[in-house]
Amino acid sequence: MGLLGYLRDVMSGKIARSNALIGNHGVRISGKVKTDSSLVAVLVGATAYCTTDFLVELLFAKTSMDNFRYSDGTEEPNPFKEYVGGLDEKGSYEMFKLVAGNLFVGIFAEGLISDNDTRIDIPELRNQFFTIYEYNDKDKEIFYELLKLAHDRGRPSPEFRLYEYIFT
Repeated sequence: MGLLGYLRDVMSGKIARSNALIGNHGVRISGKVKTDSSLVAVLVGATAYCTTDFLVELLFAKTSMDNFRYSDGTEEPNPFKEYVGGLDEKGSYEMFKLVAGNLFVGIFAEGLISDNDTRIDIPELRNQFFTIYEYNDKDKEIFYELLKLAHDRGRPSPEFRLYEYIFT
């Protein structure tokens, strides 16, 4: 984005809205582990950064994410941008937690962290993640459902279920 495009976004309030709905969550969550150098802090920092970047791009960037384009050339509107006007701080944080949790699921599903290879207490690691992200019982239930789907590698994929949860 050029300087004029950036200034236009600042003046229109688009950047302030993306910060209020998405960026502030990433800053707040990252701030919780700012002075910690443990594995959970690294994972929380990484998921917060990636979630912030992904959601800002998906919801606010004027890019190819405006519409989804299939390989046959057909296009469909980005449903996330269609409903961004109805998002508030609470709803955007629920979406933020879901996306961060799905990234965390991917780490386990790909076998990047397992208790077979390491001396990491995986249940404790998950509980620390849940605490930092302020997961409630419903959030944990969704996390474990997405984890099961990721391990089964079946349908529906975790991303399709995540999509359904975001819109509810």
